[in-house]
Amino acid sequence: MAKEKWLFFKNFQHSLKIPFVAYADFECLTKPILSCEPSSANSLTVKYQKHIPYSFSIYICYMNGTYKYPIVYRGMDAAKVFMEVATKEAREIEYLYSNKKPMIPFTKEQQGAYASSTHCYVCGCNFTKEDWKVRDHYHLTGAYGGPVHNS
Repeated sequence: MAKEKWLFFKNFQHSLKIPFVAYADFECLTKPILSCEPSSANSLTVKYQKHIPYSFSIYICYMNGTYKYPIVYRGMDAAKVFMEVATKEAREIEYLYSNKKPMIPFTKEQQGAYASSTHCYVCGCNFTKEDWKVRDHYHLTGAYGGPVHNS
């Protein structure tokens, strides 16, 4: 039994938008499997086809619009090529993350909004002397996000 009477959501980093999302799909040929069935006492799975990938498509989206055009590949080595493409794309995105952009200077409107803010834009809690406000920004673009706690 929980010691606390109330549960609180505290992993606010899990509620922030992620800048990249990838959608992928395979097309497969199905080849009949000619074998003895497993004992129904040991398994409820009946294997009757083998899926052989022959095509894939992958589309990577960026939060502010299209990152790249969809990649489509057809060939009997589709699974291998998919892994190569996905690894290459992941490394390119990792490179973008490793080159953090400095925050773009405030506009007058942003400065006024920041100066008058009393709550964190991520968790909604008040700022305190021990947990004061600082400026958050998106590391990929340099755009200002909002006021957050220093911790």
